[in-house]
Amino acid sequence: MAADASRLAFVFVCHGGELEIKALLLAASLRAALGDAPELVAAVPRPAQVWGAPSAAALRMLQRLRVRVQEVENPIGPEYPIGNKLACFGVAARAASVAVLDSDILCLRDFAVDPAAATGFAAKPADKRTFPGGAEVWQPLYAAAGVGLPDAQVVTTFSGEAGPPYFNSGVVFTCAPARLGTAWVECARVLNPLLEALGQRHWLDQVALPIAVRRCGMDFTVLDEDWNYPAHLRRLGEVRPYFCHYHWPNVICGEPQLRARVCELAAQHRELRDVIVAHPDWSGVLVG
Repeated sequence: MAADASRLAFVFVCHGGELEIKALLLAASLRAALGDAPELVAAVPRPAQVWGAPSAAALRMLQRLRVRVQEVENPIGPEYPIGNKLACFGVAARAASVAVLDSDILCLRDFAVDPAAATGFAAKPADKRTFPGGAEVWQPLYAAAGVGLPDAQVVTTFSGEAGPPYFNSGVVFTCAPARLGTAWVECARVLNPLLEALGQRHWLDQVALPIAVRRCGMDFTVLDEDWNYPAHLRRLGEVRPYFCHYHWPNVICGEPQLRARVCELAAQHRELRDVIVAHPDWSGVLVG
């Protein structure tokens, strides 16, 4: 079991459709790897007629796993589904540190540290510089949020490109969730029209994140791929990271370790098996 796991809370989005499968897999993998100590919260976006409500079976499984369900509202709007994640740091949590996780992640093993303890914020750099540009592009964005561009640079973990801080927002730890969450939303709202004009709105959450960290006056801890492994870009093989970011079910099908993990969890949770089998893009992960 993870050391000091009771000091951690994990928050992730859950709504109807395919995301329900991913959220159930994530919740089951967290409990399997980390035990009963961590606080788990499923952020369910409303209104249900826009996002789809989790099924009754999913809610039963979440309750059995001791996952608290909390309704949230997308602070950007229904036209930007990724914005549901921006509401996750706003949920009430008792833990000292909170991690917001993308739902398409599996926890594969426990860990003995709080990644954000040293600086207040921890995340892995982006896999690639999906949002292009150096200081000349980033400086106006920081200025729009009322802060200066930091001197620090980070290197993307897959493509090896250096530039202004730019993190993959799939696994984000902080010791100041309310403060960072408020700043993340505020920065995203300011930057939303600017990125839309640049044709880069898809990356709004990741662009706003380091600017929000700067606005909060926090330093950052750079995590390696053990904390957010890009299985859609790099074969997993025998590597066993803490968190594996698989993105799509075909990635699970192509990685024996992930498929074995999913099959094990589905065998333990009938509701999970049923929703997987019922979805045409997912049923193959339990075959073979």
